[in-house]
Amino acid sequence: MKKLLAILGVLVLIGFGSVAQATSVLGEGGDTLPWPWGSECPFPWNSIEGMWEEKEPKTEGFLETYFQFEIIEVWQSGTHVFRVQQYDGEGNLVAEGKGVSPRGQRIVRAMLLPTDSTGEAKSYFVIVRAYTEDRFSCSDKLITVLTMRERGAPLDDDMHMIIKKSELD
Repeated sequence: MKKLLAILGVLVLIGFGSVAQATSVLGEGGDTLPWPWGSECPFPWNSIEGMWEEKEPKTEGFLETYFQFEIIEVWQSGTHVFRVQQYDGEGNLVAEGKGVSPRGQRIVRAMLLPTDSTGEAKSYFVIVRAYTEDRFSCSDKLITVLTMRERGAPLDDDMHMIIKKSELD
């Protein structure tokens, strides 16, 4: 009888773990995570600076683009102030913006504004997260995911891409 109760207890704990895992698909601020089968890791501030590009294969219907990240300032509280610039495949600056991320945030956001003055392009959020496929630890093999979200657009319109450090850096 004790063995049966122990087995049932373990099964109940496993069930609660699965529920916790499923509910973690929503991140801070209600963002839908693009990588629910991985473990979200602390943001890699030590390696984010520089030029990044989309890892192969390219997202269908999306033009070649690069993102440059620069940490502008780190406050005494651990808050990071950073700049993000987006370049097209020819090296032209197409959008830029800044973000502020309090200490300990795993999801980093910046608002980008288009650099052209035609008024056709809209502002959008760049949301960056780092994941690992190892559910139990954040190793050196991080997968960095960038989400582009047009301001005011539904979450279904988000565009997610895996990014990697560019050789242009």
